[in-house]
Amino acid sequence: VCQARPDTALACLSSPTECYAVPADAFADAERRLRSPPAGVIHRLWYGPLRAASGGKYCAPAAPAAEVASPEGPILLRDSYTHMQGPNYAFAKQIQRWRMVLARSRGHVTSANLGPMTLTKSILHNRLIGAGVKGAVHFGLEPFYAETSRALLAMLLIHDLTCVTSAANPEVNLASPLQLFSENALHVGSWRAAFATNSYTEVCALTYATGQAQPYFVAGGAVVAAAAGWRLRSKL
Repeated sequence: VCQARPDTALACLSSPTECYAVPADAFADAERRLRSPPAGVIHRLWYGPLRAASGGKYCAPAAPAAEVASPEGPILLRDSYTHMQGPNYAFAKQIQRWRMVLARSRGHVTSANLGPMTLTKSILHNRLIGAGVKGAVHFGLEPFYAETSRALLAMLLIHDLTCVTSAANPEVNLASPLQLFSENALHVGSWRAAFATNSYTEVCALTYATGQAQPYFVAGGAVVAAAAGWRLRSKL
């Protein structure tokens, strides 16, 4: 199709769990959140012990995965891949990226926006993944509802197809092809999270489960306290 119609435009959605070129201030903000967590400073009491007990698997501080040289200075990469999704998923998304970069190099408009973390039916159908997405709020991320994501991504697609200054336009010079996937990214805060992506996704599910169980803990404690009080009064 692209050969027959040079004016063909291509579009795809990138996943939050890929590798992205992010601004330096994102890592600076991640470091700040490490000192002052969005959920409260008190949670630092268990972040460190959990990291130590897991041998660094959980709650590992965010750091650039690599630096890519460019005419505008080094570009920092944030590795957001998760082991849960596996290598086949990562490779499939990378093939998609290669296709978009190749098409743009040949003069085609290419829209490749980062789709935000969204509370879709497929996400919520898997209870573990659903709990992880909902629990991400603890670390400063804000998942979107499907209706919000649809509206935002539709507007970004229109922007890419009509705005001559968009990174999707092959006439616009980019310091690196990776910037095609970073412009106007709806990362919902994941680029500024204090911890490496693969080190807190499972912890998100744990924090959500703990939050859901908290009312039962409180109710159980109240029942125990009431029972203890009743026994004490009966002895008196």
